[in-house]
Amino acid sequence: MIQKHNYWVKSVNDFCVLTSLGRVASCDGTVHVWNGQTGKLIYVFSEFSTNFAHRVSPSNNSLKIDTDEANALHYNSTSIGIFNNAFDGSFYTCMHYSQCIDMLIVGAGNGSLRFIDINHGQKLHLWRSKCNESSFPSLVSSICSSGSTKLHTEGANEFPSWIAAGLSSGHCVLFDSRSGNIIASWQAHDGYVTKLAAPNDHLLVSSSLDRTLRIWDLRRNWTSEPVSFKGHTDGISGFSVWGQNVISISRNKIGLSSLTRSADEGGEHQVTPQYLYMADRESRNMSVLSIRFAYGHLFDKFWEWVNLVETLSRSLVMAPLRHSSSLSLKTFSLLLRLYTFLSQHLVEKEKEYTPASFLAMADLVLRNQDGMLMSVSDAPPTHYIVKLESFSLLTKNNIEKYISSDFEAGGYKWKLIIYPNGNKTKNVSDSISAYLMMAQQSSLHLHPGLEVHAVFKMFLLDQHKDNYLTVEVGQARRFHKMKLEWGFDQLMSLKTFNDPSNGYLVNDTCMFGVEIYISKEIHTSAEGESLLMMKDAISYKSTWKIESFSSLNVYNSEESKPFNAGEKKWKIQLYPKGKGSGTGTHISLYLALADPTTISPASQIYVEFTLRILDQIQANHYFGKANYWFSASNPVSGWPRFVSLSTFNQPNRGLLVKDSCILEAEVTVHGMADAL
Repeated sequence: MIQKHNYWVKSVNDFCVLTSLGRVASCDGTVHVWNGQTGKLIYVFSEFSTNFAHRVSPSNNSLKIDTDEANALHYNSTSIGIFNNAFDGSFYTCMHYSQCIDMLIVGAGNGSLRFIDINHGQKLHLWRSKCNESSFPSLVSSICSSGSTKLHTEGANEFPSWIAAGLSSGHCVLFDSRSGNIIASWQAHDGYVTKLAAPNDHLLVSSSLDRTLRIWDLRRNWTSEPVSFKGHTDGISGFSVWGQNVISISRNKIGLSSLTRSADEGGEHQVTPQYLYMADRESRNMSVLSIRFAYGHLFDKFWEWVNLVETLSRSLVMAPLRHSSSLSLKTFSLLLRLYTFLSQHLVEKEKEYTPASFLAMADLVLRNQDGMLMSVSDAPPTHYIVKLESFSLLTKNNIEKYISSDFEAGGYKWKLIIYPNGNKTKNVSDSISAYLMMAQQSSLHLHPGLEVHAVFKMFLLDQHKDNYLTVEVGQARRFHKMKLEWGFDQLMSLKTFNDPSNGYLVNDTCMFGVEIYISKEIHTSAEGESLLMMKDAISYKSTWKIESFSSLNVYNSEESKPFNAGEKKWKIQLYPKGKGSGTGTHISLYLALADPTTISPASQIYVEFTLRILDQIQANHYFGKANYWFSASNPVSGWPRFVSLSTFNQPNRGLLVKDSCILEAEVTVHGMADAL
């Protein structure tokens, strides 16, 4: 056991293991280096301060105390309040051990970095940041470096290419690790930077009390385009990186995220926060989490329950991890959710649950990957119940989904949709899928700008215990004209559901239910439009033969009969003596909407079209091809100088034969835009 810091600043604010030396370093404003085996104090490092004159050093005569006034920082700083009491700017605030250079890098209260040679017990060079945006300097709150765990192929350590420091002002400073020059300094967050990490040489991950986790790509103009993860409601106190996955901590929540996760529908990257409670039903312990709590208490309690059912540990495929210090994000997520569910609903009722039902409950948690919150309720659902008798006949009769009748909740009409063998459109085949859908005849079609935010629970009756398993996501879902349906792709595995001993399907009968609570309604006046592009667009052709061409009225246009293409009506317009720039010299030819008044002012139709005058002798047709957005205000497109009159009238050209010509239109509708 290493002895306490019983002098100077009261709290230890950082701690790291010096793996190559078997030593441990701790920081409480000064840096203490200990023997990792015996707990003996070896060195104490500090920066010079006038306040140090009244501080007492340990009485061990063999202890080396390095105050090194030659390298002192003389800075009169203001209290910043990272500790319980204010401290001088020369106090050490955080540490980073760079294994590849075998050196301890220590941050100071005035924004500087001190390098310490632990092998020889000496302070080395000092780097100053230039981030003095306020009346007092920002303290260094976190440090990391690139290449800290890499080796050259011949076994020599690789020197880091950069060192990054996070500051209490929210700034990050990037140093060149060889020269100490500042490569860049930028405002990374709106609050205190709590941690930095370098998953590889070109990525920097940062967290902050501003509740965001950000990823900076150092290969690009990264200071203006970070990937920002949001979702925590409190400041992020720290995080850990496993490969491409991140687990972050914010008060009583653990956030799960991925460095490679794509943005959601709103273009944002989200952290998935999950509550973790102590198993105390009377008063939930909402203490601020630490990694030690998450690993220590979680594993100890979890494995107590696992031992109740030996087969559970085999189904989890986690037995090798019981004494392992590393685990995947997926495994950690499963452990976390299983711990939370069992602590709330099984521990206090252990005697009521058989090993089979215990395993079934665990299977529910482990199979569902949507962050679902599960509980058991004695009360039935308040809004709607669907009882399905002869459940197996749904599959035998090729019924892929059952849609309930409309029911009302919160002033709106809804439907419950159940897929007895999984939603095939979501590639689900081994689970029951269930969704809540807002009915089309609800007021959404009357108010296109309406959004209904609803929290809902799905219920599944346990016919043996006469209670209900409830499933929810714990946050409101946004129903609107473009998104009428929300639910669970994997509500329950078919193996668990079909086992009669679990009570969900008994005598081929089951019962589902739902409760809906409207959290808010939003009426927006914003206008919008929706564009639909055709995946397999079809081309349509229409032919128009004009006889007695010479008798046409040269001052008016001639129009073909309307024809259909892409669910719209079109026509060809011909000006025998030209129009606009082609008047008197050319034939003008156009494609036009037959009746523009039939489409809304906000509608647009993207069309690829070809107009031809057919060569009736040699099939060497004269044509023009174009793409155009047609609308009510722009219903016509074509060419005022399609073909010169001299070319058209040449007898051997074949465009006009026996005073007749043949016109052809080929129309392909590729997309349609309309108002929402």
